[in-house]
Amino acid sequence: GWLPPSIGTLIHLEELYLHDNKLCGPIPDEIGALLQLRQLNFSSCEFSGPLPSSLLDLGQLSVLDLSFNQLEGEIPDGLFKIETLALQGNTLTYQGEPWVEEPDAD
Repeated sequence: GWLPPSIGTLIHLEELYLHDNKLCGPIPDEIGALLQLRQLNFSSCEFSGPLPSSLLDLGQLSVLDLSFNQLEGEIPDGLFKIETLALQGNTLTYQGEPWVEEPDAD
């Protein structure tokens, strides 16, 4: 199913984990209304389309995991300020080039 735009009404939400679900379609722009959100995990779903620019409104976000979806398009510079960012397994670009997440240098 789709994630409804009404997700944006949950304004006091601090953590949202919906990984490994059959959610599909675009991530709604209304996600940017969740200004208290610190952790967002939508990994291994079936989201498609571009990353919503409203993700940049989430100033408290320290963990963003959108890995292994069907997302495509340009990664905004502002997302790289997020402490833990996982975007692998999508068809994303950065500055016009295909983006490949570097493995940890441990």
